[in-house]
Amino acid sequence: MQFNAAVCFVLLAVCGAIKILYPERCVVFGIGVTFVLTIGLLTVFEFSSGISLGIDNAFSTVWDTTLNHYPGRMSLITAICFVACSSAIVMRALRPRSLAFFTIAHTFPMSLGLTSLIGYLLGITYISAL
Repeated sequence: MQFNAAVCFVLLAVCGAIKILYPERCVVFGIGVTFVLTIGLLTVFEFSSGISLGIDNAFSTVWDTTLNHYPGRMSLITAICFVACSSAIVMRALRPRSLAFFTIAHTFPMSLGLTSLIGYLLGITYISAL
């Protein structure tokens, strides 16, 4: 897994836990979710424009000499899922009654993940390439 994707996964989990355990601490929650949303949007921008902003090296420069010189790139589908999940969490925090949007925005990444997983399990390469 690409390092930035791992950081975003951990941040989303921590932000979710903070929101559940300490609902009044919106600053820490907001910073984490905004960070994930920004990384996702910048990665989508990189894919759509063809311009490299160097996001892939943002957190992994320390490990470049030990692993390799190319740390990999976050998948476009992963970036879109981060944008969908973080925007759904922000919408849910701002409007607690927006359960429909929250459910739709979280079902989208889940369906993409399940489709890719089924593709891997069945050996269908064009599905697992999502």
